[in-house]
Amino acid sequence: MKNVYQHANCFDDVVLYSTFFCEELGTEDPNSTLALYHYTNWEVYTSFIRKFHGELEIRLTNITAFDDKKEGYHVFPVLYGIFLEAYKDQLIDRDFCCQLLQELCDCNKQKNQLRKWYVLSLSDESDCPYLRENYACKNRKPGAIIGLHTLALTDLRFLNENAFLISQNEQPKRDTPNIFLRRVIYDKSVFKEFVYNSLKSAYKFRHQIACSHYSPHHLVRNFVDVYRLYCKDSNYKEEKEVRLIVDGNVVKEYPASFSFETRCSKLRSRYSDKCQHNDVCREHLYLYLPESALYHVEHLSISPASTSTSSADN
Repeated sequence: MKNVYQHANCFDDVVLYSTFFCEELGTEDPNSTLALYHYTNWEVYTSFIRKFHGELEIRLTNITAFDDKKEGYHVFPVLYGIFLEAYKDQLIDRDFCCQLLQELCDCNKQKNQLRKWYVLSLSDESDCPYLRENYACKNRKPGAIIGLHTLALTDLRFLNENAFLISQNEQPKRDTPNIFLRRVIYDKSVFKEFVYNSLKSAYKFRHQIACSHYSPHHLVRNFVDVYRLYCKDSNYKEEKEVRLIVDGNVVKEYPASFSFETRCSKLRSRYSDKCQHNDVCREHLYLYLPESALYHVEHLSISPASTSTSSADN
C-alpha cells in the first residue's frame, strides 16, 4: 500500500501507522483467501445480516459486549512479560523498566478505552470444526456460516486513505486510522521484536530534549492502543480469527457506509439523526456493502450428517 500518512512525524505515529498498516491483511497477502467466514447461531444470523435495497447490512458488535470479558486486556500480561524480558536482556535499566510497568498498570485501570471500537469476527476457514462447535452450533443449536468476499472488506481501508489525503494548505481530517482488517495475534513472539526495537529507541533517546514521545507514558499507551484490539491469549488460537475493527466515529464521516441503527427496521425513529452522534455506547454498529459482497451462506443443522447449504442467491 502506498504511504499516505505524511503526518507520521513522531515516534508515537510511527508506532501506530507501521503496526496498523504494514502487515495489514489484504489481497497482496499470500495467505489471503477469496472469502472470510463468520460463524454464528441461527437466531443471530437472522439479525446479523440482511439484504436491503441492493445493499448488504452486516452487524458489528462493540468489543465491550463480547462474552469474553477480557477482550482488549489480553495484551497487558503479554507486554508485562516483554518489558521484564527486556530488562533481563539488559536492553533497558531497572528504573526505565519500573516506569514502563507502572504506566502499564495505570493504563489497565482506564476502563473506557474500548467503548468506541466495534468488531466483526471472521475466519479464513470455511469449515472449521472448532468454530462450528463453539460458535455456529453452540449448545447443539442450528447455526450458519456466512462467507464474505475478502476484497469487499479490504476495500474499506481506502476510507482511511481518503481521510489522510491532503490538499494544498489543508490538514488531514484525523491523525489515526479507524478501519482496519487484521489477523488476531496469539503468539507474543510475533510482535516481541517490534516492541524490543521500539524500547531500544525509546531508551536511547529518553533524556533528549523535546522527545516526550519517547517517554514511558507515550510508549506504553501506544503499545496498548495498537495491540489490545487484536491480541488474544494462546488458549484461543484454534479460532484463527481475522477481525474487521471499526471506530464508531466512522458514522459521522461515512454515514452512507455505517449506521448505529438498522436501515431495515420498520421502527426507525424520528430522532435517529440525533442518536447517530451522541456519546452513548451502543452495542452494535451496522456496515453496508454491495450485495455482491456476500460469497455464500451455509445453514448448519445440529447433526453434521444433515447439514444443508444454500447459495448467496437463495
